Amino acid sequence: MNISTIGGDSENVSPKTGIHGGFFSSLSLSENFKLKPELVLSNQGCKDSENNKLRFSYWYLNAPLMIRYQEGSPGFLDFGIQLGTVIHANTRENGEKRNVTGGLENFDISLCAGVGFDLSESTAFEARYIGGLTNTSKNPEVEGETFPNRVFQFTIAYVLFK
Repeated sequence: MNISTIGGDSENVSPKTGIHGGFFSSLSLSENFKLKPELVLSNQGCKDSENNKLRFSYWYLNAPLMIRYQEGSPGFLDFGIQLGTVIHANTRENGEKRNVTGGLENFDISLCAGVGFDLSESTAFEARYIGGLTNTSKNPEVEGETFPNRVFQFTIAYVLFK
């Protein structure tokens, strides 16, 4: 589950709930550190807080590269960087959908930090915050203003292969 919004110079926005899903690998760097490359399809965006019928829905293909610290316990900490590209974006107001993909920057860079807990050998629960570093808007009318992605992710991870 995603809870996302647009930060920076955004006004009158409230969080939007979305989904995400993807794949990851885990490579041991040392006894307590792992490198965790991922590929995630993520639904992000926001709602207009003054007009409940206006929603911004953005689909990103994200590639987080996380470092996991875990010291013998089921709990762990993740931190890293995420590169993303917008695949499709639209607004929806009063049932009318409008494609706005061309109005967004193609690439997004974010910093990520999270915590999690191994529920079993093959299942984990993770909570992550993703803070965008780049401006999402290409709109020349808002020159000098920034609109970075802000996302809280809650994930149930399942390990297919060990």
